[in-house]
Amino acid sequence: DLHSNLNMLKELLAVLLCLMSSVADIQKTSVSTCASQGSSYYYDVPSLTCSQCTTNQIPSIDKQQCVCSANAIASYTSWTASSGPSLQCTVCTGGTFPTKVQQTCIACGTTASSTTSLNLSAAIISATCIAYGPSSVVSGVCTCPVGYILTDFNATGALANNEGKLCLLCPFNTYVDSTNPYRCMPCSDEKMRRDSTGRCSCPSGYVEDSVLAAGSSASDASLVGIHVCVDQSVVQGQSFALGSFAQQKYYDVVDAGGAITSSVVVDRSLPFAAYYVASVARCKATRHTPSCQALANLCALTLFSSDHPTCQAYQDITKTVLQSSINGFKGWYLAMPWLFYEQTTQEVLFATGINRGCAFVVV
Repeated sequence: DLHSNLNMLKELLAVLLCLMSSVADIQKTSVSTCASQGSSYYYDVPSLTCSQCTTNQIPSIDKQQCVCSANAIASYTSWTASSGPSLQCTVCTGGTFPTKVQQTCIACGTTASSTTSLNLSAAIISATCIAYGPSSVVSGVCTCPVGYILTDFNATGALANNEGKLCLLCPFNTYVDSTNPYRCMPCSDEKMRRDSTGRCSCPSGYVEDSVLAAGSSASDASLVGIHVCVDQSVVQGQSFALGSFAQQKYYDVVDAGGAITSSVVVDRSLPFAAYYVASVARCKATRHTPSCQALANLCALTLFSSDHPTCQAYQDITKTVLQSSINGFKGWYLAMPWLFYEQTTQEVLFATGINRGCAFVVV
């Protein structure tokens, strides 16, 4: 009956509190704790411990991972069953410098100060006036080619009284705001470039997560995903059914009046529709920490349902990892957040590593 179920739930919650105390010492570690050990230390989120950055690396601004120093480019070693993806940083040499995303070394432009070598005439052009509607109501509207924004100012920054409205070319990694033709907007992923239609698109070998999430319903692409590029080889052959991964089912839902509904289905839960595809792809590709954490959180939102695609994806990824006893806890996989105990109930409840007592009262 309902009373028995509530008592059982309280007991389960109490057991959970006891289990959580087994990692009490680990949880005492924090970003500030690691930072106090030295400038090269960071807080490793998957293992909840302090780690040290290696050659040509520095802690990130949030002190939760290593990044390459300003003079180096980044690459990752392949993920194996026994080791996580390793960040490798190579210093640029021969008068070259890292690109903004630190993927390639290039030299400074030798003609950067010479305007004669740059095609500035193509960057600023005259706007086109297109007449529409009754001339007595509206005379027309000024428009620009794809990739250009309207501007009321000339190349010197003065109001273009003599030239008239002009068109200014947006940077290649931006697009023109559809609601404001005077503004260039950055693409949502640094890998994206503006295509001939004016839309930000992923380069060859990558696909936008929103396109995968929307599937055959192309009109949904703007409403789902987080609009980032994911490695096409990682998601190739994998099915992403919006009606499956974005659906959330709740059981024994109690309404304000106390009535209980056996189950309620949310056809499209926004967090799942937004984060699932990118989280799976990025976690699977390089064990991208924020993505793996997001995937684990989505699984937790389903109450760890083994039938839900989020938890299935998490478990499929951990199956490829050999190191499964991080910090001495079986089921805590290398470079992955810890979601499930893999010991028996007896082993967990009577583990000597639980160094704190807890008490509870069932009422």
